[in-house]
Amino acid sequence: MKRLFVFYFCLVSCCCMGQELPSTTQQQLENLGDESLEDDALLQQLEYYRNHPINLNIASAEDLQPLR
Repeated sequence: MKRLFVFYFCLVSCCCMGQELPSTTQQQLENLGDESLEDDALLQQLEYYRNHPINLNIASAEDLQPLR
């Protein structure tokens, strides 16, 4: 029974796609890089929010204002 569980766990974990950028986000980031290499403020802001997500349950209006 343990072997079956381990085999199933290994099989399922191989198919998981955790921590990968969605293709649309990745494509948008690439397009931003092609248009302007000097002005990367938006790219840096997107990267910041990807690494530091906002908890919407406790976020204030001031926290959400930069996302407009």
